[in-house]
Order: sequence, then structure tokens, then C-alpha cells
Amino acid sequence: MTEAQNLLGDAALKKDAVIKAMGGEWTSLAATVPALVAAVSKRVSALDKGKHQGAGVDLAAAKAGLTDATALWSKAQAAFASGNIQEAVTSARDVKAKAEAAAAAIKFSLPKT
Repeated sequence: MTEAQNLLGDAALKKDAVIKAMGGEWTSLAATVPALVAAVSKRVSALDKGKHQGAGVDLAAAKAGLTDATALWSKAQAAFASGNIQEAVTSARDVKAKAEAAAAAIKFSLPKT
């Protein structure tokens, strides 16, 4: 019985460590991801208004990626607000990946973060 309790205690400590680390990652993502999405969105809007978009630019893919990113960011914020750090960080990572893919679709160089 004591061994089982020790295992449960160890698991709880590991979970706490993971949540603490993810809390730090959330802080970083929350500080950078909205600006990243805004920058890509601004560039997509500018390209959408122009007549010539350049070779290899996939504006439709970028728009779809931004739509997904915006929905996922709302999900990430809701998860964080409800205390689900793991889901919040996972969703925020997905938002960042979608924003980066949208930027690549329009050949937009993102600022270093």
C-alpha cells in the first residue's frame, strides 16, 4: 500500500512540475502569439486589397489558416481561464503553427520571437 501511495505522490509531483513549466510556456505564447497572428492578418489584408499578389502566394490558404488560428486562440484562452493549462498550451502551439503556415503561404517573413 505504501508503494502505491509513493507512486501516486511521485505522479502528482511530476504533474505539478509539468503544469508549472507549461504555465511559463503559456505566458510566453500569450505574449507573442496574438502579435504574430495580427502581423500575418495585416499582411493578408494588404495582399487581399492589391491586384498582384506575386508568384506562389496562396492567399486562400493564408485566410483559412488565420480563421483556424483565431478560433483556436479563443479555445486556448478559454482553456487557460478554466485552469486547463495543458489544453491552453497545446492550442496556443497550434495557433502559432497555423499563423506560421499562413505566413509561409503568402511568403511573409515573420519577425524573430
